[in-house]
Amino acid sequence: NTFGIRMRHEIFDRWLNEERSVDHVVQYLADANFDPEFYRSYEKQILNQFNKQMGTQMRPARKNLKRIFQLK
Repeated sequence: NTFGIRMRHEIFDRWLNEERSVDHVVQYLADANFDPEFYRSYEKQILNQFNKQMGTQMRPARKNLKRIFQLK
């Protein structure tokens, strides 16, 4: 649970072990979210605020089950 948002800990563990950048984490944040379907999603707002503060123009990556579960 991160700021009231349910997150997949194994995704964050993978990102830490792969030494992913903060940019990567923010861009792929939807992959870590596992809130039920009808819960409000905050990934876009988090990314927009990050872009505003950092002067970047990143776009959110689409949630991808193959990437999440490392399927080929």
